Amino acid sequence: MAAPRKLKSSDFWRGLDALAKANGLSASGLAVKAGLDATAFNPSKRKVGRRERWPNTSSIAASLAAVGATLEDFVALMGRKAAA
Repeated sequence: MAAPRKLKSSDFWRGLDALAKANGLSASGLAVKAGLDATAFNPSKRKVGRRERWPNTSSIAASLAAVGATLEDFVALMGRKAAA
C-alpha cells in the first residue's frame, strides 16, 4: 500500500481559488464575501519570503459558510489540478 501524499499549502490555495471560481468570484471577492480583508487570499500574500504561507482554518471555514459549501466540497476542489 502506497503512503498517502502529504498535503501542501498550495493544495489549500488551489482549493480556495477553485471555490471562488465555482461561485463566480475572484479570490478577493471570496474573501470579502467571507467577511475577511479583501487581500486575505491574494496571491501576493501567499508567501512570506521564500516560505509558502498556509491559509488559516477559520478563513477556510468562513469561506465555505459564505458560499454554502461543505468541507467535502472543498477537499474535492483541492484535489483538482489547476487548468492549463
